[in-house]
Amino acid sequence: MGDKPEKIKGYMRWIADDAAPLSSRERAAFDLWTASNSTVGAQTILNQGYPGEILNIFDSLEFDGASGLKARLVGVLCCLAANLPLDDAERLFVYDVQSRLYDLLCSTEPIKQPINALCGLCNLLNHHGDHVMMHGNVQMYKLAIQAHDSCVKNKAFHGAYYSRWGLVRCLAYMGKLEKNVEPMKDSGIVDEVCSYALKALPSQRIEEFVMKFIAALSLWVDIKREFKTDLYECAMYQAQHATGNKGKVYSRLAIFNRNYLQMEGNKRGKEDSVSEQHILILPGMVFSPLDIIVTSLKEKHKVHIIDTYETSETEWMKYEQFIRESALVLVQASMENQLELISRSFVKYAQKLGKPVVLVQTNGYYKPRDWIADVGETVPFLRYKRYADGEVEAAKRLGQILIENNEFDLIWTVLKKAMMTNKSKISPPTQQLVTLEVVTAESSANVVQVGGAVQGVLEALVQSMKVHAGLIHNIQTERLQILRERLAIVESKLSICETEFVRRLKQGVDLDDL
Repeated sequence: MGDKPEKIKGYMRWIADDAAPLSSRERAAFDLWTASNSTVGAQTILNQGYPGEILNIFDSLEFDGASGLKARLVGVLCCLAANLPLDDAERLFVYDVQSRLYDLLCSTEPIKQPINALCGLCNLLNHHGDHVMMHGNVQMYKLAIQAHDSCVKNKAFHGAYYSRWGLVRCLAYMGKLEKNVEPMKDSGIVDEVCSYALKALPSQRIEEFVMKFIAALSLWVDIKREFKTDLYECAMYQAQHATGNKGKVYSRLAIFNRNYLQMEGNKRGKEDSVSEQHILILPGMVFSPLDIIVTSLKEKHKVHIIDTYETSETEWMKYEQFIRESALVLVQASMENQLELISRSFVKYAQKLGKPVVLVQTNGYYKPRDWIADVGETVPFLRYKRYADGEVEAAKRLGQILIENNEFDLIWTVLKKAMMTNKSKISPPTQQLVTLEVVTAESSANVVQVGGAVQGVLEALVQSMKVHAGLIHNIQTERLQILRERLAIVESKLSICETEFVRRLKQGVDLDDL
């Protein structure tokens, strides 16, 4: 990193100096903007604690031209949000940068750089699930059409050059939200971006994110008929001709979703007998602390694990068969799986078939969000005890069952109970009474007798109510924490102003000059 931290410190000193010439402050803001346009630079700014000061200065300014101080601080905020990795983006979230970016995004003024704000906001919020600030509108998507056209023609948009793959990546993030599909369709952004996929795309990154965009949309609609462009044909073409594996994999996912999620009466293979059913484990599980548990499961039951994604049609037909013939789908609840479109699609298909799903969390600090949180409200949710701060309280709030390293019998009991709820065409054995040991915060074990469909429904309702109450509490707590952080920043700034006020009074400065 060399002397980058010292340089950034120097830029901030100039920007914060109200007595410095405006041109010098603007030049320093431009240099800080340049520094923030990289992961290392953005992390340095964050680690030195400057976001709060930048926001205080930003909020105190008015826009005074494209090269003005506030306009350049817009670039700093957007690039800071866009270039931070996920863990650091969570830290930036506490400063409430997202509310400033959202205000910029809602504008069409070039000086407010709405497309730059879109890039920052998507990186900051895409892992938060169905966040209201990730809901786009026709105006915003029409602006994105102009930006994408400029990217294709290698021209500047609103005074800046954007990477085509970076812009499409943001659209792929937003395509994961069902509420965005209609305005995307009405604006024409889907056809603008995806029509190019009917032929060879210029780079593997563009292949990856265009096809990820189409795959995200395929979660919600029939991609062959919903838009002017036949996105199913795009997927078929790229599955055969894409030069990168990621582009081909997302093409296969889009085809899978169209054929099995959106189409009724789709062709399936012959159902296996009950004795041949297996437990399907989705990606991530075998590389977690639960690999011992997976080994234990293999001793009791036939197990299939999907831990890599191939690009051939034959392999994807096998994935469908694994889901269709499974007695239960075991899914790791992790940020990696939450962000993985393929896991999301496979679980959605399993639930469409009436397959039991069980979630297992192995990271004590992961906060279930998005589709993981939604699925967790209605299915058994195991939590591998990692002795993390607040772990027990989080498990209670989410209705999770805490498990220790060696509690294989408890895990197997939960899985057997779940398999008895199989509603797919393969009928499970007659449901029997099961004794289930549940670990809570207050006691090491309670014995709960579970049997019959009615009690299962009641349990699901109670668990759902607990989860909703916990989520409401979480939202209130997080919002209060954000307000406290902002208040602390304001108080710190006020203290500086008061100190300066007293100092100048002692120097005999006229109050009118302050």
